Amino acid sequence: MKRKYKVYLTIIGLLLAISAVFGIGYGVWINTRDDFDLEAQNLDCFKIYLDSYDINMSNIQAVTSEEGKKNSPYSLTVTNICDTEKRLQVRLVILEETTVDLKSLTIDATGNINVDEKFYTDLDDAKTNMSNSKVSKLLDNVSIKPQETIRTNIKIWFDEKKNPIIEKDEVLVAKFELIDGDAKLGISLKDKIKSQYERKDNVILTEIATKDEGLLQINNGDKTSYYYRGAIKNNYISFADKTWRIVSLNPDGTIKIILENDIGNSKFGDNINYKDYMGLTYDHSGRVVDNNIQQLLNNWYTENIINNNLDQYVSEYPFCNDTSYAVNQNNTYFGGYNRIIMNNKPSLLCPERTSDFGGVYNQKIGLITADEVVLAGGLSGVNNDTYYLNNHTTYYTLTPSEYSYRNPQVIAVTDGGSIIGTSAKEEHAIRPVINLNSSTIVTGAGTESNPYIVDINK
Repeated sequence: MKRKYKVYLTIIGLLLAISAVFGIGYGVWINTRDDFDLEAQNLDCFKIYLDSYDINMSNIQAVTSEEGKKNSPYSLTVTNICDTEKRLQVRLVILEETTVDLKSLTIDATGNINVDEKFYTDLDDAKTNMSNSKVSKLLDNVSIKPQETIRTNIKIWFDEKKNPIIEKDEVLVAKFELIDGDAKLGISLKDKIKSQYERKDNVILTEIATKDEGLLQINNGDKTSYYYRGAIKNNYISFADKTWRIVSLNPDGTIKIILENDIGNSKFGDNINYKDYMGLTYDHSGRVVDNNIQQLLNNWYTENIINNNLDQYVSEYPFCNDTSYAVNQNNTYFGGYNRIIMNNKPSLLCPERTSDFGGVYNQKIGLITADEVVLAGGLSGVNNDTYYLNNHTTYYTLTPSEYSYRNPQVIAVTDGGSIIGTSAKEEHAIRPVINLNSSTIVTGAGTESNPYIVDINK
């Protein structure tokens, strides 16, 4: 009897020892089922086991973080079966059938891939090969050594603090996508912007926009533009080592961006004797002369874009310096005065040039127009502290307002966010505007902490 007892103890001891060598770590953060129970796939150098590539969630209930972390995980096991170190991209792709708002979708991954309780929308965007995709985000681009096996648990839930009420008929349909880590991560910026558009029928342009109103679709005949409006948090972009804000997706697929900060203060123009000096350029004795503001913009562009070999990423685009005008007694009122200062009725149509100054300039750098400021959420004479074009400086637009004797006025945005007419003789901040190519590729998420970054090596 004692001999049998000793044998049992010896067997138990051996089992505990084996468990200590092989089991610790795996059982802590990975499902205890065998890899053979998981969905297997070979991908080049990788042997992959995954619970399921497909995610289908209905009757969704928002929960707390503590509850979400108790959810059953999607378990991923990957082995590098090649003789060289390789990288594997793990993406989570939201498919077109999804109807639920993604703002509260939360991802938590533990193990060799670590995503510490992040909102899905804060993850880096990633290009996808799936034709029915809505959004694609990168969980990780993980490096795996030869013959190494990595394991990860991925948990998904909707956070009740971010969105406490989810309608019963809303669904999440998604899919994990695993591809070679050397594949390009970047996505098309124009496609990304367009995918964010959701139709809205209650936008009132004669009121300020203090909340995130997303993208506004503007139709001019057969041309369609998309403008960000309100307190936008996902239109940050980094280019030329500077932070910009995306203003719009243009009809030709180029992307208009405005510098988040300014490049210093300047007068709009020195000469105040005639209304002609309200243009970016004007004719003088048969030659075209650049106004102060045009000179400053061109010099900045040369120093920061051309001299850094970035000119190829910027497109020429029409900049509207609307100098159409009507005269009433001794005052000259430009088109922007009646349209914006008096009526807050923006237009993207630029009147043809009827004099020797102003009009449409096809060039690579300019300023934002007062019309575009209204589309973004600004208003004449009304402060707005929250919309994205308020950077808390007073800066010039490209839109003249009026002219009376030796008193030229240009429309500006104040440090409180309102639209006003201001003397062209005064020095105000200058915020350059450029248009990125329609082929622009970016990485990042578009947030302040993780802006889009233009791929200049594509």
